[in-house]
Amino acid sequence: MVAEKEIEGLIIPTRVEGLTLRQLQLEDATALFELIASNREHLSQHQEPTSLHYPDLSSAIRSITHPRNPSKIRFGIWNADYLMGSVNIRPVTDKDAEIGYWLGQSFCGRGFALVAVQAIYEYAFQNDYTAVLARVYHTNTPSQKVLLRSGFSVVGSQDDYLIYRRQKLNAGN
Repeated sequence: MVAEKEIEGLIIPTRVEGLTLRQLQLEDATALFELIASNREHLSQHQEPTSLHYPDLSSAIRSITHPRNPSKIRFGIWNADYLMGSVNIRPVTDKDAEIGYWLGQSFCGRGFALVAVQAIYEYAFQNDYTAVLARVYHTNTPSQKVLLRSGFSVVGSQDDYLIYRRQKLNAGN
């Protein structure tokens, strides 16, 4: 696993020119809050609690400076200098990581989530994880399609979620 000091300001390139995953920093708090605030209805349509976690700018600042889960690395999905959404990764075990992601409504259906998911699982595999998991609400069909197109398979369900997994090729399992 990458040490916290080493990941400060981490940038993950994608296969789309100008589209990068950049670790969220304090200076991103306003952009993050404004994107969430303008997408509250969209972000809560599948019971997703993201919008509830950010009632004001100070909550966005705290989420970056004092995250509830310090082992989770949170990235903005950036098109040049414009924040479109977020993707995160956290260790589940020494060899398994879990990802989560969301986009502002105006960016959905344009392939950005697919590109971000592919970049984050490639990052996980480059950092010695052999499997990547994702949990998606049963009702969130667009997100399910992103995972299936990214090579994930449904491996189970828990409560209101479907659980997806992507195994690293040649992982020895």
